[in-house]
Amino acid sequence: MNTPSQPIKQPVSYSDLQHSVDALVGRFGLETTVEIINHFSRSTRIGGKKMRRLKLLRDFIISETIAIFDLDEQQFFTSEVTEYRSGRMVCYHLLDKYTHTSHARIAEVFGKKRGSAWYFINKCNEILTIPQYYPGFVQKYKAVESSTIHFMTTL
Repeated sequence: MNTPSQPIKQPVSYSDLQHSVDALVGRFGLETTVEIINHFSRSTRIGGKKMRRLKLLRDFIISETIAIFDLDEQQFFTSEVTEYRSGRMVCYHLLDKYTHTSHARIAEVFGKKRGSAWYFINKCNEILTIPQYYPGFVQKYKAVESSTIHFMTTL
């Protein structure tokens, strides 16, 4: 539910896209902007030395989730408190989305079984389809995802 201090977010339009592209061109120049857009349109998956980049991305997503969800790093992998489970769910989902790593390998990072990763990835998909019911979670998810995308552009 939006409070008076939180503006209602409007849907993104093509005009917003054009303003964003114009801002990129103004900041980086036309050639670099085209390169950035081409990079993302070809693939949002990490390439190159995959295992090294995968580890960097995994560690980044985990640390960013801990920071954004304001969690204790020592308890992140083991706590069954809802906030910790939600944070891990974000990690599962983003690792699946941007690395296409197997559910078994994602679960292994968290000391869980493949079914656990599968469940939370699907649960996160479900939550993201009805954001009005989970505004706090969706806001944090988007913050972690935005940071992840920004980080991936530097890899």
